[in-house]
Amino acid sequence: MEMRERRKTSSLSLLFVLNESRFREATDPWDRVYAALGVTTDPIASHIKPDYNSPVGEVYRDLAKVWIRKAEPGHRLDILGCLDDVTSTTPKVRLPDWRKPLNAGPLYKHSKESITADRSYRADGGALEEVLFTEHYAEVKGARIDGFKEILRVSDKVYDILTEKQRGSTCASCGYPTVQDARSAFLHTVTADAESRIGTYIVDGYHVQFDTRRRNHAIDWHFEDREDTISSPSDVAMTGSLFGDMKRATHRRRFVWTNNGFMGLVPKDTKVGDRVCILFGGSVLYILSTHPDSDWLDVCIGQCYIHGLMDGEAFEAFGQGGMLR
Repeated sequence: MEMRERRKTSSLSLLFVLNESRFREATDPWDRVYAALGVTTDPIASHIKPDYNSPVGEVYRDLAKVWIRKAEPGHRLDILGCLDDVTSTTPKVRLPDWRKPLNAGPLYKHSKESITADRSYRADGGALEEVLFTEHYAEVKGARIDGFKEILRVSDKVYDILTEKQRGSTCASCGYPTVQDARSAFLHTVTADAESRIGTYIVDGYHVQFDTRRRNHAIDWHFEDREDTISSPSDVAMTGSLFGDMKRATHRRRFVWTNNGFMGLVPKDTKVGDRVCILFGGSVLYILSTHPDSDWLDVCIGQCYIHGLMDGEAFEAFGQGGMLR
């Protein structure tokens, strides 16, 4: 009911509705997709025709193909932010299985949850997508830019490790010039440098939820040390919002140090040996893992945030790119 009310006065992306529906009961796996068509305001829905005789795997695969082919530029690779967990039974061609929980929630790629919203990140330098389909895989233009030397859970321990590593260091092997820069990078990384503000306004008697995002957002990691001095309701609400932003960004993600000395957040299934990649038109960065059965195919693990590489810096160095399978 909540999404139907919101539908009357705002645009609802099909992917937003599908991800929200993952938390609701559905006895028919086909209805994970087909029921969403009646809720979304996304014009892509008109390109999907219900067919309950098709195997459910084909329904999910065809939806992914339609999305990548028909979505607005800048949104076509959003579907790679909707992947479920990597398991021993994960198929060779990795697509969202709408019956399963998210590997990690999508990064806030756009300034609001809307079909035509502006991009929040521009890791790809604003490049347009180049995607080619074959029978068994897709080719996406992009570039592999970094790997990982350390993957950790996000916790106080990570902050302590950071402080110890950088104490008295000149950060010669770090992606940030000074100790202060490295600490600042950490405080931005644990929110994916994005603030989300959720509220409600009234239009023609309807309560409509809004959700806007902005960049350059850091958390006060030592808030608990000052808890006794924070007493006003607005201050309490603000600190609660800060930690909510951190929880959204780090849920089911891991903190990483890259081989080139950058820090970031990656899906929990990421392993040392996986690669950070630019995918043209993807706005954020992505994790690709070598396919277990082929050294020339990759498996997409999901989206990632690498501090200092989210606004076109890596694209300037690797902008020519190539086709990644």
